[in-house]
Amino acid sequence: MTGTSCGFLSLFQQELAAAVNVPVATSSMMQVPWVQVTLPPGRRVGLVTVSRSTLTPQHLAAAGVPLDAPVVGTENGREFFQVPL
Repeated sequence: MTGTSCGFLSLFQQELAAAVNVPVATSSMMQVPWVQVTLPPGRRVGLVTVSRSTLTPQHLAAAGVPLDAPVVGTENGREFFQVPL
């Protein structure tokens, strides 16, 4: 099995899986359906991404994530965007 570190590669899941002879997971978002079934009724999986504005419905759909899943970005945070002085 091989994986990537960027959920934005979910758009290329089918292409990459077809191109190699090992299982490929292009996004940790592919785990959302599995995690959802482990939650109690009435609870939902949410996503945190480095860039909410660029995570499109196409990315979610390619990873099997419901389009109405709660998604927040870290754009206004400090840790992922901090630049050392």
